Amino acid sequence: MWLWCVRTQQWEAVKVWISRNVTAESVVDEHKVAATITTLKRIEGLLILYVKEVTNRNINALMTLTEIKHDYKEVKGQKYDKDCTVKEVTNRNINALMTLTEIKHDYKEVKGQKYDKDCTVKEVTNRNINALMTLTEIKHDYKEDKGKLFLI
Repeated sequence: MWLWCVRTQQWEAVKVWISRNVTAESVVDEHKVAATITTLKRIEGLLILYVKEVTNRNINALMTLTEIKHDYKEVKGQKYDKDCTVKEVTNRNINALMTLTEIKHDYKEVKGQKYDKDCTVKEVTNRNINALMTLTEIKHDYKEDKGKLFLI
């Protein structure tokens, strides 16, 4: 719900949902994948929030950036069992890998970008929608390849 509120720019609702801290840690391998995807969605929301805070010259932008970096390191360092085959990990993580790649790109773009007064969160959201369309195309191509492993 928090991510939806951030995407739709309902900032008062964001304040309510941010107080509900949810941890995304698990011991079981299948749950790690779900936890990773949850963390990636949290990073997406934090990136949108970060852009808003930088645009408004809000001091909280530094805290948000710290959270983004922490979550990014957590996702990047996620380990899976040795028994998993490459195909299983690829099948379970294709969304996470592509989302992580997009978030890395967005993070670098946000970090290095100078914002004018005219830059809005809506513009950033539109870029995320384009990334989602690309992800949908990649999923479609992956299904057509019938699960063949391909390099990203």
